[in-house]
Amino acid sequence: MFKDNFVRLLQERGISALKLAQDTGIPKSIVYEWRSGKRMPGAENLAKLSRYFGVSLDELIGEGENVTPPPDEKERDLIMLLRAAREVSGEERDEIIEKFRRSMDKYLNEAIKTGALPNERRRGRKKRETD
Repeated sequence: MFKDNFVRLLQERGISALKLAQDTGIPKSIVYEWRSGKRMPGAENLAKLSRYFGVSLDELIGEGENVTPPPDEKERDLIMLLRAAREVSGEERDEIIEKFRRSMDKYLNEAIKTGALPNERRRGRKKRETD
């Protein structure tokens, strides 16, 4: 089950096993063994993979249904920009993040006012604001 979910997540997100290894610091030989089904990750790496892919542990190991839709083309662009931001110095990265956060807050507030934001996203936004 894990192997199938792992391969699916790599494919859906357009990530190679080598890229995942580079991004996470997990040795590429281990990532290749996961992909082939020869090995299962331990708890620490499962948590790391869950965060990396943005899915629950249940979804990653196959205990739950697939509730996280794969990113569309625009979301993949955002993901690639976020990964590129890792190469930017700390102060510049903080500035970029703050500008993005302000832009998103402005957009979301306007969308909420006009009713353009679906109810499920409103609930998610309110939950994040209280966290």
